[in-house]
Parts: sequence; structure tokens; C-alpha cells
Amino acid sequence: MSVYKELFKFAEDIENRSNRIYPDACDYGVIIEDHKDNKDINQLRYLIEAYDGKVHTDSYGTGLTQTITITGIDEWQTKREVTFTFTYVFTKGKKDPNYLYVQS
Repeated sequence: MSVYKELFKFAEDIENRSNRIYPDACDYGVIIEDHKDNKDINQLRYLIEAYDGKVHTDSYGTGLTQTITITGIDEWQTKREVTFTFTYVFTKGKKDPNYLYVQS
């Protein structure tokens, strides 16, 4: 796979699989059942390391939010840098789902 292509394909996949999380709110993303052994989380960890991604964590009493920024180059069209922001929302307890979404 060419350089950066896996980053763009992963972001597109997360975006395409994203659904509304709560029926009464506008939160959306891909539900993460088990972050310890999840293919999306494992791929995101790889991309963070491979492309020198930055992780910012905000902790709350109910869980945490991680904001991950990874920059790649659109080698196919614009030849410019594109920054993707992935957000992982982790909630303590089993009531609310954990989820991942992307913005570019």
C-alpha cells in the first residue's frame, strides 16, 4: 500500500460505518465494544505510531475523550497535507457505548 493510503482508507471506512449513537442526540460514530481487542482501535494505534500522530486526553468522572490528530499527504489529487482528527469517547460502565469518529 502506498504511503498514506492506509490512513485515508481507514478514515473513509470509519466515516462510512458511522451511525447515530443516541436516538436523542447528534453523537455519531462507530461503536467500539471492546477497546482492548478491537480492529479499529488496533489500526488507529498503528497509524498513530506510523504517522507520528498526536493524542490529547481529557478525563472526566464518567470516562474520557481522546482526540487524535494524524496528518497525511493526499498523493492522488491535491498533493497537499490533510489532517484527520479521530475522536474516541470511552465511558465508564456498561450503560453508554464507547465510540470512535473522524473529521477531516
